[in-house]
Amino acid sequence: MNGWDLLKHAAYMLLRNLGDVLRIFLVPTLVAVAGIYCLAQVLGVYDVFVDATAGRPPRNPGSFIGSALLIIVFFFLVYTWPIVAWHRYVLLEEPVSGFVPEIKADRIIGYIGQAFLLSLLLLLLMIPVGVVISIVLRMAGAQIVGLMPIIGPGLAILPTWVFMRLSVSLPSVALGNKMRLGDIWSATSGGAVLGLTVLVMILQAALEFSYGLLPGIAGTVWWLVGTTVFSLLQISIVTTLYGYYIEKRPI
Repeated sequence: MNGWDLLKHAAYMLLRNLGDVLRIFLVPTLVAVAGIYCLAQVLGVYDVFVDATAGRPPRNPGSFIGSALLIIVFFFLVYTWPIVAWHRYVLLEEPVSGFVPEIKADRIIGYIGQAFLLSLLLLLLMIPVGVVISIVLRMAGAQIVGLMPIIGPGLAILPTWVFMRLSVSLPSVALGNKMRLGDIWSATSGGAVLGLTVLVMILQAALEFSYGLLPGIAGTVWWLVGTTVFSLLQISIVTTLYGYYIEKRPI
């Protein structure tokens, strides 16, 4: 088994279940978009964005951070709903009826809590990376600035690889079978996840580069499509890792 096989399986799983992907994610995505727009209007976040775009000072900067955090919390609450449903659909073969997946509040809250824990861990892992980059820049000065697009992602591989391995705990929460991080770390040993991490980082970098190639509306549309597809692929990758490493399913 190698990283390319895991990536192919995750992508193929989305393609062969495209109808169910739409049934699981379409309505929650529309709810998230509509809710964020309404909250942004009511809380004044939209006005701050318009002011910033027009180069004007914000009318009410004090409440912006709190309002933005509220919107972020709303987004994660809504979007975790279909993610949990997708994990359960694939791993438990839980049927999908209609376009509104079942809301499992306990699994959703637990999933968000686990994701928050992993995000804190990733942040802690990125601290030494930032320290190394600062030291290198201070020692080498301006001569190395041109190499930062290569050095930065290279240093980020380690924390991203760690996060990828531990992210297998997320489907376990969705299934109600929460596992210890130490057990998950042991279960995901080997070079396949490292290879997968490198492939995902290359794909992400290629997508981010492509966003700047299309101007105007075309660029915005491509950004929305690329971001959506890449997000779905990441969710499918985590599901694949859980199925392969924890449930010992064949790829």
